[in-house]
Amino acid sequence: MCGSGRGAAGRRYNGAEFTTFTTEDGLALDEVSTILEDQAGNLWFGTYGGGVSRYDGEKFVTFTTQEGLAGNWVRDILQDREGQLWFGCGYWKMERGGGEPL
Repeated sequence: MCGSGRGAAGRRYNGAEFTTFTTEDGLALDEVSTILEDQAGNLWFGTYGGGVSRYDGEKFVTFTTQEGLAGNWVRDILQDREGQLWFGCGYWKMERGGGEPL
């Protein structure tokens, strides 16, 4: 699997060929920021403004702020040891002690 960056869809490599997922397949947006394969084998695609899409091998389901996601700009997806998924949403700004941007 590889994240595509802005302006391109998500891709998966199975060892023999690449599969490209787009909105035509059910992906929330073609602009994918991050991809995670969870412990159950589902693929999670974080997007730049469309929330997160889960692919179970057959179909996509999308989750946005309407379903309780903290933000629709999903920059990172992690899964902890207990299987809980964590989504990094929104913008971040790093600052020095005096409030100056890094």
